[in-house]
Amino acid sequence: MRSMVLAGIASLFFRQTNIFWVAIYLGGLEVVRQLRRDRPSANWETVVFDSWRHCAIYDPLIFQASFGDYVKTAFSIVAAATGSFQILIPYLRPYLIMLGAFGYFVIWNGGVVLGDKENHIPSLHLAQMLYIWPYIMFFSFPLLYPYILNAIIPQKYLPSLIRTKTPGIHLPRFTIALPIMAIMLLIVHFNTIIHPFTLADNRHYTFYVFRLLLRHPANKYLAVPIYFICAWAAITAFGGLPNVQTPPNPKRPGYLNAQQPKKTVRFPPSSEAYTAQDRGHHISTLLIWLLASALSVVTAPLVEPRYFIVPWLVWRLHIASPWPRGEEGYQKRKRKIRTVGARCKAILYGKHDHRLWLETIWFLVVNWGVGYVFLKWEFEWEHEKGKVQRFMW
Repeated sequence: MRSMVLAGIASLFFRQTNIFWVAIYLGGLEVVRQLRRDRPSANWETVVFDSWRHCAIYDPLIFQASFGDYVKTAFSIVAAATGSFQILIPYLRPYLIMLGAFGYFVIWNGGVVLGDKENHIPSLHLAQMLYIWPYIMFFSFPLLYPYILNAIIPQKYLPSLIRTKTPGIHLPRFTIALPIMAIMLLIVHFNTIIHPFTLADNRHYTFYVFRLLLRHPANKYLAVPIYFICAWAAITAFGGLPNVQTPPNPKRPGYLNAQQPKKTVRFPPSSEAYTAQDRGHHISTLLIWLLASALSVVTAPLVEPRYFIVPWLVWRLHIASPWPRGEEGYQKRKRKIRTVGARCKAILYGKHDHRLWLETIWFLVVNWGVGYVFLKWEFEWEHEKGKVQRFMW
């Protein structure tokens, strides 16, 4: 525990908002891990009773959940954690120590910010949770495009490599999309904050993004559907399933219960021998990620891409890695592969997930483009002649 606390406190020297990831996010996951998951029930009365009296949370898988399940899960976690708080304290001790140390630092420092406090005054900026979705879409488009195609095109018309195993992929119903987009419009209208630094430095990419959004009064509202589609794709991928189930791992709990003599077990949905990567993530994981992400960015009036790095990185680590055909099928076809081109295609698409290749290529292209612009697209400010300026994040 000591090393965990020291590592968590050390992370705060790099960025103070890391407290929400080392304490709130990890602590929230620990709470859910200690609480017993009850069987899914659509009855509010059962959810309330089991959460409060039996400390059993309602926590279905994301790909099986409706919008109402998110509300039930949030209420269930709060009720169950409140009812069993004394039992949870020993498990939450390291996270509480880090929160206490951070609180002492805030009191001693007179605030969270180190350095220029006048230009970094914390303020409620809910629009940050809208900007995060295009950020995720931009950097992880190779991982998200199959979900978008599966939602708008019937699977029978799609190549097998693009078809996802997650059942029932479709865009949200109009009755769900309309109120969510209405809330987004209200946030854009009442809580869009333009920090003085954003439009004061044309070396940063955010300068040009916001100049485009502010070019016409309607532009920032027209971006709301983009926020919505990007959010839907990111959340759908968060709860996505791998295309091929992996065999049980003997080191996982419950392996003996899942194992059957002389038969390979492929789909025991209730077995603990399979991790979240095999069955998909639960709503609680997504809600805790959303909470930590919101706490880490909504207090910043300035919009910078670096603020979204940690939320995006944690999101990326939770994305299942599907294997389109699996190692077993690849070995069976290996004997039939004769040409060099066919062998390369089998390795790239048959043995490995093609999205990972696309993601790698995309990262290389982005880094090359940013580096090229930084090195080659030089310019000068009129009031600072002779000083070379460069574009940067």
